[in-house]
Parts: sequence; structure tokens; C-alpha cells
Amino acid sequence: MTTIPQCPLGDLFDQIIHTLPATLRPATIEHYRYCANWFVRYIHRNYPELRTFAELQRTPHILGWLQSLSERSPPFTIGTRLQIITGVRHLLKNLVDNGHPIAQNLILPRDTQRHDLYPAKPVCPEVDNLLARLLKQQLHNLSATLRPNTLAYYRTHANGFVRYLHRNYPELQAPPQLQRDPHILAWLRSLAERNPPLANGSRLQIIFCVRRLLNDLADNGYPVAENLILPQDFPPQDLYLPKPVSPEVDDLLNRELRQTDDLLSNVLLLIRATGMRVGECLNLKKDCLHHLGGDDWALHVPLGKLHNERLIPVDAEARRVLDRILGMVGASASADPASPLFTLNGRKLSYRRVQKALKNASQRAQCQPVRPHQLRHTYATMMLRSGISLPALKEILGHRDIQMTMRYVQVTQTDLQREYLLARRKMGTIHPLPRLPGATQTEGASTIAEIRNSLEAIRHQLEMYRRQLGDPSADRKLHSVLRSLVRLRTSLATFHKLQSGTD
Repeated sequence: MTTIPQCPLGDLFDQIIHTLPATLRPATIEHYRYCANWFVRYIHRNYPELRTFAELQRTPHILGWLQSLSERSPPFTIGTRLQIITGVRHLLKNLVDNGHPIAQNLILPRDTQRHDLYPAKPVCPEVDNLLARLLKQQLHNLSATLRPNTLAYYRTHANGFVRYLHRNYPELQAPPQLQRDPHILAWLRSLAERNPPLANGSRLQIIFCVRRLLNDLADNGYPVAENLILPQDFPPQDLYLPKPVSPEVDDLLNRELRQTDDLLSNVLLLIRATGMRVGECLNLKKDCLHHLGGDDWALHVPLGKLHNERLIPVDAEARRVLDRILGMVGASASADPASPLFTLNGRKLSYRRVQKALKNASQRAQCQPVRPHQLRHTYATMMLRSGISLPALKEILGHRDIQMTMRYVQVTQTDLQREYLLARRKMGTIHPLPRLPGATQTEGASTIAEIRNSLEAIRHQLEMYRRQLGDPSADRKLHSVLRSLVRLRTSLATFHKLQSGTD
């Protein structure tokens, strides 16, 4: 455990750390102690005369400490510096809340902004020609229908396209000058040769955005050449295998999460029990559970990634997990049942905390690292193996296209064998077995030929019956009976031949 230096400031920090909420995890308490240790050591070493927090000033104490963090050798990462500064600011705020006289604005918001911590990046000059202005106007028109994030995506790729043309073909100023060869082909080649390389999916999206904007310009009457970007210019889409965890890992994680039984563990159990995306789960409301009548319950998922809401059927186990979550977050304390479910101390749970909780649970269970989205893949695969249809699974997962659902499920050879045998068993009920005409004339047969025909009809019916069984044990027994019938029919034929010769 990190030890804070023994001095007046260190003792005060140690006292305030012991008063932190009991809901914090031991690792979080240790993190605050680590942050206080860096601050107290610097103050004690450089300003030994400073005895109380009332004497603490932004200049020179805080600014000197911030400078020392940025000049440390070996250097801190940006994330580590940000966490240390944020931790100390939180502890100073707690000291103020406990009545200690501390000057205001010792650590300002700009001290914890990432763009201030990172070195300044060169700003790319904005291209100003007719093509750039027309694309900018087209993006402005699209702002009426596209979501802000999608519009920013289009703007990024349009700016990259225009900058490439301006850098390599400065004479190109207007849309009529744009040609497939050399302009578009060279741009496509530059995307393929990017270092570090772009994934096929990223290249596909960039080309799609630029083609959409150029087609829109042509539709609005601007002279843009046809067939600038052809279908063969799009790289093949990467097809990844589904990523469900194995049943053994799934069982280990389930037991570990139930044993831990804190808020984050129950969030992960709820995701596994419903197949929700992590973002959808964290956006649930306190009144998300709906009773549909009888034993039917469903979880209301608000507007999510695809801007659609849905009801997910839940069983008794999922409802018990949700009840534990409601007890942990204190749902009864809120007057508004439609308020966010996952808030602690006024702050919403983040994806990063859920991800870290699952990583820690995987380590404790001594299994391979698991990502939160793999729980969704596992849910989809297990539901398919349990007999749910793909259209129903598509609606539960909230997909717009069943092809996306197919990417989530893993069909193994064992699944294929089981489905094949089930289909074979059902085949006899769908298609009636054929019958030979002589089968109904076996009663009262008086000649060897008629008996042999009857035996052949029986053998044929038994063979068709055997093929639809799918039971290895019964199959072997019927094979023995069929061989006996063949031997009997052969013996009757021999007897008939001898009898005919005698007559």
C-alpha cells in the first residue's frame, strides 16, 4: 500500500482519505493515496516551510507541481498525469467540504483538459477552391437529415479528399476538372498505401462518403463526370467470425460475477441475460421493467445505437438481477421512476468501468480475457442453440438486417448434426411413407411367389422406417431384421426353384 509522507499536509490527506465513501472500491482508495503521495512529496521537498493548506497558493505551489509532473523522467503518460491531477483536485475539494480553509481555484478545469496536456498538433490549412466550397455547401444541406456524429464523419472524409487533391493536383479547382484518371485512381491508391494501413472497412466507408457527396453534386446540377467511383473500387468487406465465449468460460464468468455480487457484476449479468449492448444497458431507466400479463415480463430498451427502441423478453433470473441492481442504486430514493438507472453519486456509469470490471472478473476466474460485447455474441449463440428462430432473435438484438444477426451467432458442427437429425425425424410426419400395392394382399397368400412379394413389401417399409429414426441403437437392430428378411426371401426362392424342379 502507498504510504503518504509524515508531515502536516500528509496527515491531513491521510485523514480525508479515511473519510471517503464506503462505496468506493479498495483499488480506488489506493489510487487516491497514490495521487496524494506525489503531491505531498513535491510540496514537502520544495516548500518545507508550508505547514497548512491555508498557505497553499496556485502560484508557485500548484503550478510548480504541475510543471514537475510534465518534466518527470521517465515521463508520465498523458493518462497518468490526468488521473493524478484529477485525484488531487478531488481530495482538495473534500478538504474544503470538511471546513478546511483552502484558497479557491487552485486547480483550474484547463489543467485537466487533454488538449492542454498533449503537445500542440499542426493545423492543416483549409482548402479554398470551388470544389471545396461546393462540398462544404452540400454538407450544410445534409445537416437537415443526418445526425451530428454522421455529419462530422462525412466532413472528416470530405476534408481529407479535398486536401489530397489540393496537395497533389493544385491546378484542380472545380468539379468539371475532376477525372477518374488520374485524380480518383491516385486517391484510391493513396488510401490503400496509407501507413499505418487502413482496415478494409475504414477504406470502404471513406470511399462511400466521397461517392455520396459527388453524386449529390451531380444530382444538384453541377457538372461532375460520371463513373468517377465504380463498384469495383470498394475493397471487400472484412468478415469476422462470431466471438461468443465457450460454455466453459461462460460458466466460470457467471459463477465469478454472482460471487462478487456488486453493482458492476450485476450489470454484466444483466447484459449476458438480455443480449443488450453495453450502451443500451447503461441508458436504462428505473421503470424499465414492464409487466405484459401473466408470467410475461419485458425490459424496455430506450433509443440506442440504431435509434430504435424495443422490448426484450426476460425470465425470472433476469428479473432477480434487476431487483438486486435497483436495491444497490437506491431506486426508492428517486421521485422520478423515469430517471437513469445507473447513477452513483450523481455520475453515470461509464463503458470503461464495465469493461474493466469484466477484465478483472476474467482474471479472477482464471480464464481468457473477455470483452463486454462478447456477452452479446454469447447470448445470441445460446438462444439460437435453444431453438429460437433467426427473425425473433433479430428483433431481440435490435438489428435492422438479419445478415447482421448471422454475424453474431456461431454454428458449430455439433449444431449442424443436431439440426440434421431433428429434420430427419420430422420428415416422416411431413411426407407419408410409400406403400407397395402387394402389401395389402399378404393375408391368405397361398403361393411361394406371393409370400416372397409380401416379404419384399415388408422389407421396403422397414427400410423407410429405419431411415427416419435417427437412433443408432434401433438402427442396428433393424439392420439385423432386414438381413434376416433378405435371407428368408432368398431361401424361399431356392425352395421355390427346387419345388418347381420336383413338380
